[in-house]
Amino acid sequence: AIGLLLSGCAQNVDKQELSLDKFTLSNGSYGFVDLPFGQSQSEIEEQLSITFDNSQQTEENIVLCALPDYYQYDGQPVRLSLEFNQDALRTLMFTISSDDAADEIYNDVADSLTELYGQPTETIENDGSQQNGISGMGIRWNSTSGTSTSLQVILMSGDQIEPTVSIGVGLLE
Repeated sequence: AIGLLLSGCAQNVDKQELSLDKFTLSNGSYGFVDLPFGQSQSEIEEQLSITFDNSQQTEENIVLCALPDYYQYDGQPVRLSLEFNQDALRTLMFTISSDDAADEIYNDVADSLTELYGQPTETIENDGSQQNGISGMGIRWNSTSGTSTSLQVILMSGDQIEPTVSIGVGLLE
């Protein structure tokens, strides 16, 4: 599963529209056209004209960072979280928080990605009983050839959190 610890990393910049057709399937592998896997942190800073203020490094030589408002989707701010392993991009997670529109956004994204890539490989369902009352549902596409990758969209909600939709793409190990 694609998952990221979120931490703040960059200053605010003009928001770019997150277009779902930027998620790609090339040579059997999923990706994101603007940020190809393998790019270094400095290459992404240069490409996006941003500076990471405070990335967080874990013991496994993995660096986690986030751009709080670089993208927007249908007028909602999007948080982009990036995971690097040995200074090579390996996972991207786009998170949209919305009390009133999360279900609608999830359905729109799920329908659009299904239209682009066909039926998902698997369905994700968590009723919240083992996750501190946070429930989640989603769908995932796993690559069938080429580099092993995954594309997923998840809706999370619960009494303690604002409903969020996460769209993730990453390398599988």
